[in-house]
Amino acid sequence: MEETEKNWIDEMIIREALPLPLRTGTVADFCKKYDIADSTYYNQSSRPENQTKIINIALQNTKKHAPEVLENLGERAKNNSKDAEMYLKFILQLSEKMDLTSGGLAIRFSDIFKKDEISSTTPETK
Repeated sequence: MEETEKNWIDEMIIREALPLPLRTGTVADFCKKYDIADSTYYNQSSRPENQTKIINIALQNTKKHAPEVLENLGERAKNNSKDAEMYLKFILQLSEKMDLTSGGLAIRFSDIFKKDEISSTTPETK
């Protein structure tokens, strides 16, 4: 019985770590499959130790897929200003959390945006 309980809890943790659109079925479907009450599902999914596991799996999934998503967004950014804005905001947020460097020098995005604004108004750059 302990093994069965562990199996459904492990499945619930994996399910909860997925983004909503990627989850198959509803919570009710899941509970019916494992013959558990909805309240048991929610109780287990909200336990701190299970929340930690859910977050760790979600972060692993994010790290795994982020390069592909970012590459796709970068390609779309070449032709779409909204995608470009989203791409640059992501990079800016990333730079606030990490030391991004280029040629051994730190990239200061505030300088890039100021130069862009200045160069777009000067006649030489048009």
